[in-house]
Amino acid sequence: MAEVVTQPAPVEQTRGAIGSFFNFMSAAWPYFLIAFIVVLLAVVIYYLLQKLEEEKRFRDEPGYQVYKQTLQAAIQNADHDKIRKTWSPKYLFWLLCLPLFWLAFILKEEHSRRIIDINNHLIGFYRGELKMMDGTQVYVAYKTKTFFFFEDLFCIKYPRSIKLDEPTFDEQGDIVLDSRTKKAKMKTTLYDLTDRLRLQPNGDMQLLATGIEKVGLYYYCPDLIFDAKLSSLDLRKWIEGAITDNTYQLMVTRLQNIGAKQMEAMAMWNPQVQAARKMPEKTKEEIQQEGDGGFLPQR
Repeated sequence: MAEVVTQPAPVEQTRGAIGSFFNFMSAAWPYFLIAFIVVLLAVVIYYLLQKLEEEKRFRDEPGYQVYKQTLQAAIQNADHDKIRKTWSPKYLFWLLCLPLFWLAFILKEEHSRRIIDINNHLIGFYRGELKMMDGTQVYVAYKTKTFFFFEDLFCIKYPRSIKLDEPTFDEQGDIVLDSRTKKAKMKTTLYDLTDRLRLQPNGDMQLLATGIEKVGLYYYCPDLIFDAKLSSLDLRKWIEGAITDNTYQLMVTRLQNIGAKQMEAMAMWNPQVQAARKMPEKTKEEIQQEGDGGFLPQR
């Protein structure tokens, strides 16, 4: 059987291939520069449009104001030991894409604490947390990015406890009836929901929930898992009320303030009010001539 012997390429041929590559680069660098500028402008325009949209919503939507304030407060109260990103050599492949070669030195690999559900599925990477004065717990996380840089942050919010009215049972397991109304005697039970979040040995934060769903316009709420006693109850109305009550109260207050300002502006622009303000002030002699002790007669 004949043996195939491979010979290394001549040095001149190797140098010729490298030289051709550098010749191509020296001739095409203006096009790569234009492509880089176009990509950079697209990112800047997207960022500016997002900021303008946020400012408009922050000004016009009271609920969005509360959401943004909650988001910023949770980020400020973040445990930075749970947030960690490192550079990875795997991003060196961006060097092959010359218009975006700079991504190889900017992009970082995510090692932050994960928020997972009961089935260990990723909900998002940790970015902040907050215990609010309205009795709710907030976690800020992200799962996707826009343009490699902008993290799509979202708020996970749920009450730290809920109060439920439940029927009273006797020792035999029968419902106790009220002697006067003949209806089930009810008792109020406080359930602690802070134990619905557990820390894993690797530092991940596991919510005892099957996932998250959007409640209202801005927040996500976990579909919490309870024991058999509570699983028969629909807790969404209690949880949704605890999450959105403060937002709705602010919206009502804001609308009342706007209505009061509009009524004041309408009165100021009333033609009769404007005419009365422009009339010259009467002298004491004119008022005495009109009689009635200085009061103008009814017209």
